[in-house]
Amino acid sequence: MKNRSFFLIGSTTYFALTILAILFYLERTAFVDISFHLFYIIKDENFAIQNFRFGSILTQAFPLVAAHLSLPLKYIMLIYSTGFAVVYWVHFNIQFRLGYKYGLVMLMLSILMVNDTFYWVQSELPQGLALLTLLLAFISFSSHQQKKPFTFYPIFTILTFTTAFMHPLLLFPFLFGVTFLFCRREINLNLFLGSLVSYLGFFVIKTFFFATAYDSQSMEGADNIFTLFPNYFTLESNVEFLRYLFYDYYLLLMGLISVSVFYLYNRKTLLFFSVLLFFIGYTMLVNVSYPSGGAQFYMENLYLPLTIFIAYPLVFDVFPAIKGKYLIGILILVCIIRVAHIYMASAPFTERANYLLELIETGPQNKVVRSATEAEKEILQMSWGTPYEIWLLSTLKTGKTRSILITPNPGKLRWAKSHNRSFLTPWGAFGYETLPDRYFNFSDTSQYVFQ
Repeated sequence: MKNRSFFLIGSTTYFALTILAILFYLERTAFVDISFHLFYIIKDENFAIQNFRFGSILTQAFPLVAAHLSLPLKYIMLIYSTGFAVVYWVHFNIQFRLGYKYGLVMLMLSILMVNDTFYWVQSELPQGLALLTLLLAFISFSSHQQKKPFTFYPIFTILTFTTAFMHPLLLFPFLFGVTFLFCRREINLNLFLGSLVSYLGFFVIKTFFFATAYDSQSMEGADNIFTLFPNYFTLESNVEFLRYLFYDYYLLLMGLISVSVFYLYNRKTLLFFSVLLFFIGYTMLVNVSYPSGGAQFYMENLYLPLTIFIAYPLVFDVFPAIKGKYLIGILILVCIIRVAHIYMASAPFTERANYLLELIETGPQNKVVRSATEAEKEILQMSWGTPYEIWLLSTLKTGKTRSILITPNPGKLRWAKSHNRSFLTPWGAFGYETLPDRYFNFSDTSQYVFQ
């Protein structure tokens, strides 16, 4: 009965998140990276896999199939936005069937500290975290089987390989998760050692043989551990994180306090210090790497692995100590609060989408390259994706595709002024003839206006 209640709570929550994904499909798909991905998915009629992060095919399959079916652009955007919620709901279902506790961990991952990342949806890190929890659930489930089926090793290899390639920061939640489950005897010694060797092996292969400039650049900030020593606690990113913790990630903070009190009261000091070490250590790694902070949606994305350090102790140790009816009530309250918070977090993203729509409707030129005003910088947060966003919104709302690129340095793109039959992006120009007419309706053959 209790398990059925947990499943109903989780499924209802994912249904609510799916509704929000539909309501805010413009905010989610006409927003920086995902509009960039959608551009290449439609243009090339293929997956837009970057940096060998193959696991994203699970979500990119939705718009790709929709494009192959020649569905209208609006429905491709709707399907892409909804696909993320569907994929996470499938993760929850599979993990719940492997053990209800794993399903609850997945549920916590989807809501406990998700805020702006609900709208910056395409990142491979949260997608990788979902795959990671599935991998750990599968390993734990297999540990309790007397005889492994012949499908174990192919599934184990595919999951481990895909997760290790999804994002370099997944190494830390993997190490915590597999060690935590081993200490609680949820994973036997053979699978624990096999998982460590396999994951670390794939991680090393990815790092040294499939390194990309993007990954290398992202990890350069880790050098600040030495250059900023010992001035860690005065960093702007630390100040921002504390503000986020109290105003947005309050349930994560409450979870950390609950786990700490539970472990100290029950004299499980090793588990207490391991949770504290991973939580503080990982937070410092992110904040030292980005000492000046950044847009909340981007920083929150990097903080999401903190959920793993709290969710497993909560679900496996703290929750069982709470009486069933009280636990059900707590879970319902948590889900309601977080879904409501995610809904309320939509305001700046709706403002951003509306601003771009207004720019499309009131702008005198169809083809423009210019710098962002100070007010625009605050609204847009990041502007490099504007040509892809404007393509989606203008085609969707007016039936004609406009080309507007807002960039910090328009002068670098003056070479494209004479490209009167090209769609201009920060990384190149695409001839009108190379873009499918169904989704790109260019009628303006004038030159770009530089402002």
